[in-house]
Formats: sequence, C-alpha cells, structure tokens
Amino acid sequence: MSRNICILTQPLRNNYGCVLQAYALQLILKRKGYNVVTDESQYKRLPFKRLVIGRFNSIIFNILSGKFNFNFFHKDIPISYYLKANEKFRLFIKENIDTIEFFGNRRRPSKIMINKFDTFIVGSDQVWRPKFSNIYAYLLDFCKDYSVKKIAYAASFGIETDIEFSPVIKVSTKKLATRFNAISVREDSGISLCKSLWDIDAQLVLDPTLLLKKKDYISLVEKDSENLYPSKGSLFMYILDKNERAESISNIVSNKLHLRPYEIMPREKLTKQNLNNPEAYRFERVTQWLKSFIDAKFVITDSFHGMVFSIIFNKPFLVLPNKNRGLTRFTSLLNMLSLQNRLIVGDNLSYDILEKEIDYSSVNNNLEILRESSIDFLFKNLK
Repeated sequence: MSRNICILTQPLRNNYGCVLQAYALQLILKRKGYNVVTDESQYKRLPFKRLVIGRFNSIIFNILSGKFNFNFFHKDIPISYYLKANEKFRLFIKENIDTIEFFGNRRRPSKIMINKFDTFIVGSDQVWRPKFSNIYAYLLDFCKDYSVKKIAYAASFGIETDIEFSPVIKVSTKKLATRFNAISVREDSGISLCKSLWDIDAQLVLDPTLLLKKKDYISLVEKDSENLYPSKGSLFMYILDKNERAESISNIVSNKLHLRPYEIMPREKLTKQNLNNPEAYRFERVTQWLKSFIDAKFVITDSFHGMVFSIIFNKPFLVLPNKNRGLTRFTSLLNMLSLQNRLIVGDNLSYDILEKEIDYSSVNNNLEILRESSIDFLFKNLK
C-alpha cells in the first residue's frame, strides 16, 4: 500500500540537530517509496487557557528565582530579523526537506489537511516534554476521530521522571497515547515513562540521524562544497550554553592536545539591542556545521546531536551535559554504545580520557545492529 505520510516534529528553526533528524527520517521513508512531507508549522499552539496558565507559572518561577520579569506576553521581534538570522540555515530545508504548513497558524489543522494523509509519524526530539511543547498536538489529538495510522518514532520525553506531568495531563495524554498503532522512544527512560504514564510497552530505537551513515552526510557536504569555508581550527566547540566550565575544559583539552578551538554558533542571540547587526546572530549553513565535525580532530559539546555527529564521524569527543535540557538523552545512547566515559559530569575530567582512543570498530558494529532493528520497527509498523 502506498502511504501518504505526514511527520510531526519540533519546529524546524535554527537548530542543526532538529533539522537533520527531520531530514534523515524523511529520507529513510522516501528511499522505501513512501510519499512523505514534514510539518513546518513554527509552533503547535496551545489553547488560550493553557497559554495563560503557562505564562502565570513562568512569572511565579521568575519571581522565586529573583528575576522579577513581569512581561505577561513577550513583544515579538519582527519576523524579518529572524529571516536574516536564518537565511543561510534555511536553505538546507528548502533544498532537502519536503515540508508543509500542516497547522496553518491554527491550533488545529483543517479537516481538508488531515484528510490528505493516511499515516502520521511523531518524532523525534523532545516532542513529549510538556515544558517544551504542546504535547497534545504531538499525541495527535486533532485526528482522534479519524481512521489513520499513528506511529511514534524515537519520541523523547527529554527527562527521566514524570515531574512535568500533572494528574490532569497524565489522564488526558493516556487516552491519546493508547490510540497509537505503535510507539518507540529515543531513550531507555522513555520506555519506563510510557509504562508508568500510559501503561504502554514502547520500543527503544535510534534517533533518526543515526539511521543514515557517515557517507550520506559527507555527500551533503561535498554537494555544497563551493559554498563552504575551511574550519578555523581542529578542536570543534559546539556549546549551546556557554559557561566558565566549558571554557575551562576547552582550555585544558586545547593545551594538552595542542589543538586550536573553533566554533560555528552565532556570537550573540538575536535581541532588540542587536537588530541592526545581523552578522552577530546569523546561523551558518547546515552543511558548514557538518563540515565542522568532518574537519575536527576532537569535539567538545553539550548538545545531544553534537554528541551524535561526533559518533557518526568517529571523532574523539567529550560531552558536557546540561541537566536542565535533559540528561537521559545523553546517558541512554552512550550506555548503548559503551561510551559512558565520554560524559563529563562535574569536574571529573582526567587527562587519561583525552589520550584514550575510542574503539570505533566496536561502536560501529553495535550501531549497525541498532540501526537495523530501528529501521525494522519503522517499516514493520507501516505495512
């Protein structure tokens, strides 16, 4: 049966990992002959009541943390400035991912839009984390009365516990989750959460980016080579949350291994103060980001997908996890590949780990087994 598939994932904004996981999942499905598009709605809007409650909770949190920010609704920066920040970045989406505005700036998609598809796939990234997203949209509440196939591929809660699930959310999400035909998760903690929250047996699978191989990403870089520049060092620092600890570890690794650090993230975040300086907040091309891994002799990252692409390109790396972003995303994959020692928690960095080679022969063998079982889950449940 030829299926028309719509993939729902986190908005394809200026996040390299998010865009590449969307690209990878779509490509895997297209190679099998499916008709597939990915939703590019910039947000899955919450009902007004939930939005108001969320704003009040944010204000209370800010007061308790001493920030005293009483802005009830944030004044938006004009969209033209976001386009400046993302013009290079978004070229990858335009050229490589078939997208659709499924929600059309509405809380629910239209019936006409829903009827275009016989299958919906939810995943990956932290789609089932109430703090980060409208979990109801990612549990397909809009099509609960439609006869369509519903699959979750590598969905992520992002955290190990149900602390962000109120009793009301637990009950309402269970009704939706039990309507899925098949559910898989990206972290082993997700298996436990599916069981405790919804009494569902979920399968552990790889993040979509790991379904493709190194040669697939090298091909993307080679195809775009005329638009890329040489990396400006040999120690790739992909740090989302800059802090003194990351800088200190960077200095240690740089001095010990005689490597020059380099980054690719914008110097500043887009704010009202720097609107007229687009070079300060502009994101580079997705292929330039990939090239940064290819060129690196060592990688230091606090990003899940920074860790993933270090592994894909068989680079020595260190992970500096940010617990607020979710620790289980890192530990689950590292445990599966016996790479737990690459995770640096606190100040436990030792010089031994810098000189210890990663047995990528073993890692790649394990990865291939996991890749086959993950792809098998996907295609078996699409039949």
